[in-house]
Amino acid sequence: MRRVPRRRRVLHAARARCCYDVGIDFADVAMSDPTAVPADAATTAAPRRASAPLLPLLAAGIALAVAGWAAWSAFDAARALSAADDARRTQGEALARLERDLADAGTARAALERRLKDAEGVNQSLREEVLGLGERARLLEDAVSRLAERELSGAVLMRLNEAEFLLRLGAERLALFDDPDATITAFRLADAELAALDDPLFAGVRQTLAAEIEALAAAPRSDRSALMGRLDAVADALPGLALRGSPAQAQAAPLPASAGWLDQAAAALSRYVRVRELPADAAGAVVPDAIAGRAAVAVDLSLAKAALATGDDAALRAAAGRARARLEAGFEADSPAAQDALAALDAVLAAPAAGNWPEVGRALAELRNLRATRALATGSASGAP
Repeated sequence: MRRVPRRRRVLHAARARCCYDVGIDFADVAMSDPTAVPADAATTAAPRRASAPLLPLLAAGIALAVAGWAAWSAFDAARALSAADDARRTQGEALARLERDLADAGTARAALERRLKDAEGVNQSLREEVLGLGERARLLEDAVSRLAERELSGAVLMRLNEAEFLLRLGAERLALFDDPDATITAFRLADAELAALDDPLFAGVRQTLAAEIEALAAAPRSDRSALMGRLDAVADALPGLALRGSPAQAQAAPLPASAGWLDQAAAALSRYVRVRELPADAAGAVVPDAIAGRAAVAVDLSLAKAALATGDDAALRAAAGRARARLEAGFEADSPAAQDALAALDAVLAAPAAGNWPEVGRALAELRNLRATRALATGSASGAP
């Protein structure tokens, strides 16, 4: 069944009402009986018949007014209905959005619940791990306390081993390389290790070690770097020293044109081999050749340097003495360069001999005896019932 719009229904109702009102007025006029009118009504019949044509116009105006009012009411109702439809549509869309928001909120709530359950599980596992770590820490504390109760811990053993190693290293350094400064450094490091133990048992070892350090520091010693510098200075000045009574080099005379084959062969051989007699000085000593003399002194200086580097005091004094004797015998000793070279060699020969060091090793022996005695005491105490 087709539905008629509300506006059209309202217009039809208004028109029907207007026609009904007009019909009632016309029926009242038609049903009036002129014969029943009294005598005085005859006198008023003429004016009523004169106003009869105005009644349709009045009815038409009333009908138009009613129709206009009905039309305006229908338009207002239609407008209100349209606004209500728009509001209902808007509310429907808002309701749909609210439903979607509620669905999203439900999904988020479910996700938060899952995360909360996961967090509770993680917290439970972390709590169990913390309890386990606390138990482990307690066990470690017990183990550390038991280790601390031991008379000879690992740290003490390490420091004792380090001190013994340093004492032995210092003694070997002094015996092999005649290096008292390195020995004193090693002994002081060993004393620091013994002092870190804070044990009065090693007080005697430290006193003996202090006495050895004091004896080494007071022992006379030579400056090896200064001696090496003096030998280098002599070697640098050697090429400029003048030989004592140096003869002039013989000039080779040109051969005459009439020389035989034997003279020519001798002249050719003289370019490679020359035999001549060296002159002697007033004391009868043979003056060496310039090249040979300087080479001999240079060899002695090299031997002296090698002996100084290895700590061989006897070889150093022998090589320096030979070099001085060669300089004094074969070179002019009056020149300033020769005087400086001889003074440098005299300083090398006058240096204190290496190897005359005080005896060391007593502190090392005492430390070893104490460690052995303590080890025996600890072993007997641990083996006792």
